[in-house]
Amino acid sequence: MKVVVPSNLGWLEDQLCQEEQLRLWDYIGKATRNAKPNLLGHITESLYLDDTDNWFFDNVLTRFIERYGRTFGNMGDNYPVSEPAPYKLESFWYNKQRQHEFNPFHNHYGVYSFVAWLNIPYDWREQYALTEANDGGSASNFEFMYTNILGQQTVHKYQLDHFSCGTMLFFPSQLMHGVHPFYESDGERISVSGNINLDTYSGVI
Repeated sequence: MKVVVPSNLGWLEDQLCQEEQLRLWDYIGKATRNAKPNLLGHITESLYLDDTDNWFFDNVLTRFIERYGRTFGNMGDNYPVSEPAPYKLESFWYNKQRQHEFNPFHNHYGVYSFVAWLNIPYDWREQYALTEANDGGSASNFEFMYTNILGQQTVHKYQLDHFSCGTMLFFPSQLMHGVHPFYESDGERISVSGNINLDTYSGVI
């Protein structure tokens, strides 16, 4: 008996080291430009980040891009460009969310996107206990949504708690994702996100 599993795209998950997390906190501390008008969701604060000297791109994002290409194929090959182009960090921002705030399911523009959590002020087990929804548990989750081989809407849940701090997800920008509200916590959920696109103006590979 042969088991056949069709090929499909996925995403990458990794833990940022302390140096990488501290670099993101440093960027947040220097951020001033409001990103909320260009973002979806109920969010206390969103500010654009500056990747000083391309440090985060060169030291973190490049390894994700290369690993994704080796595992699933280079997503940039699917874009109609006349010549090969390198990748660039198109946009980069952080979100601060308080209780009851959320991001509905949405996708991004570009080739790849990412999210990294720097602070989670709750435990998903406690959050589940606070709600009575009959959906198997979704309060405070980050979730990916996609269509399975039967055409059914499917979600993959990331149940967040303190141990999620430093976790980074890297995924195709068109993949639908969202984050649910949390309750009865005065803390702040801090995440960093960004979009990676082809640099079609550079003229170099």
